[in-house]
Amino acid sequence: MAQPSRTYPVDLPEETTRDRADASVVAELRVLWVIEAVRKGRISTGRGARFLGMPLARFLREASARGLAVLDAEPGEVEAEVGSRA
Repeated sequence: MAQPSRTYPVDLPEETTRDRADASVVAELRVLWVIEAVRKGRISTGRGARFLGMPLARFLREASARGLAVLDAEPGEVEAEVGSRA
């Protein structure tokens, strides 16, 4: 079932969008908005992926490429967890 949505008019500087198709700009804005919602803890990565209609692995790659830490762990925590299972 489709999620309810809202449409917002957004003014962007033309020089940043001049060579981009409208659909491309809209798609990027959606991705950035969802990643920021994940960063702020408003939604999970799984829900973010579903909102964008993409597999979780792809969403995690997109989010990571935009600076979101997709693994929330303290330094050494992952190594300790993996080592305990070896």
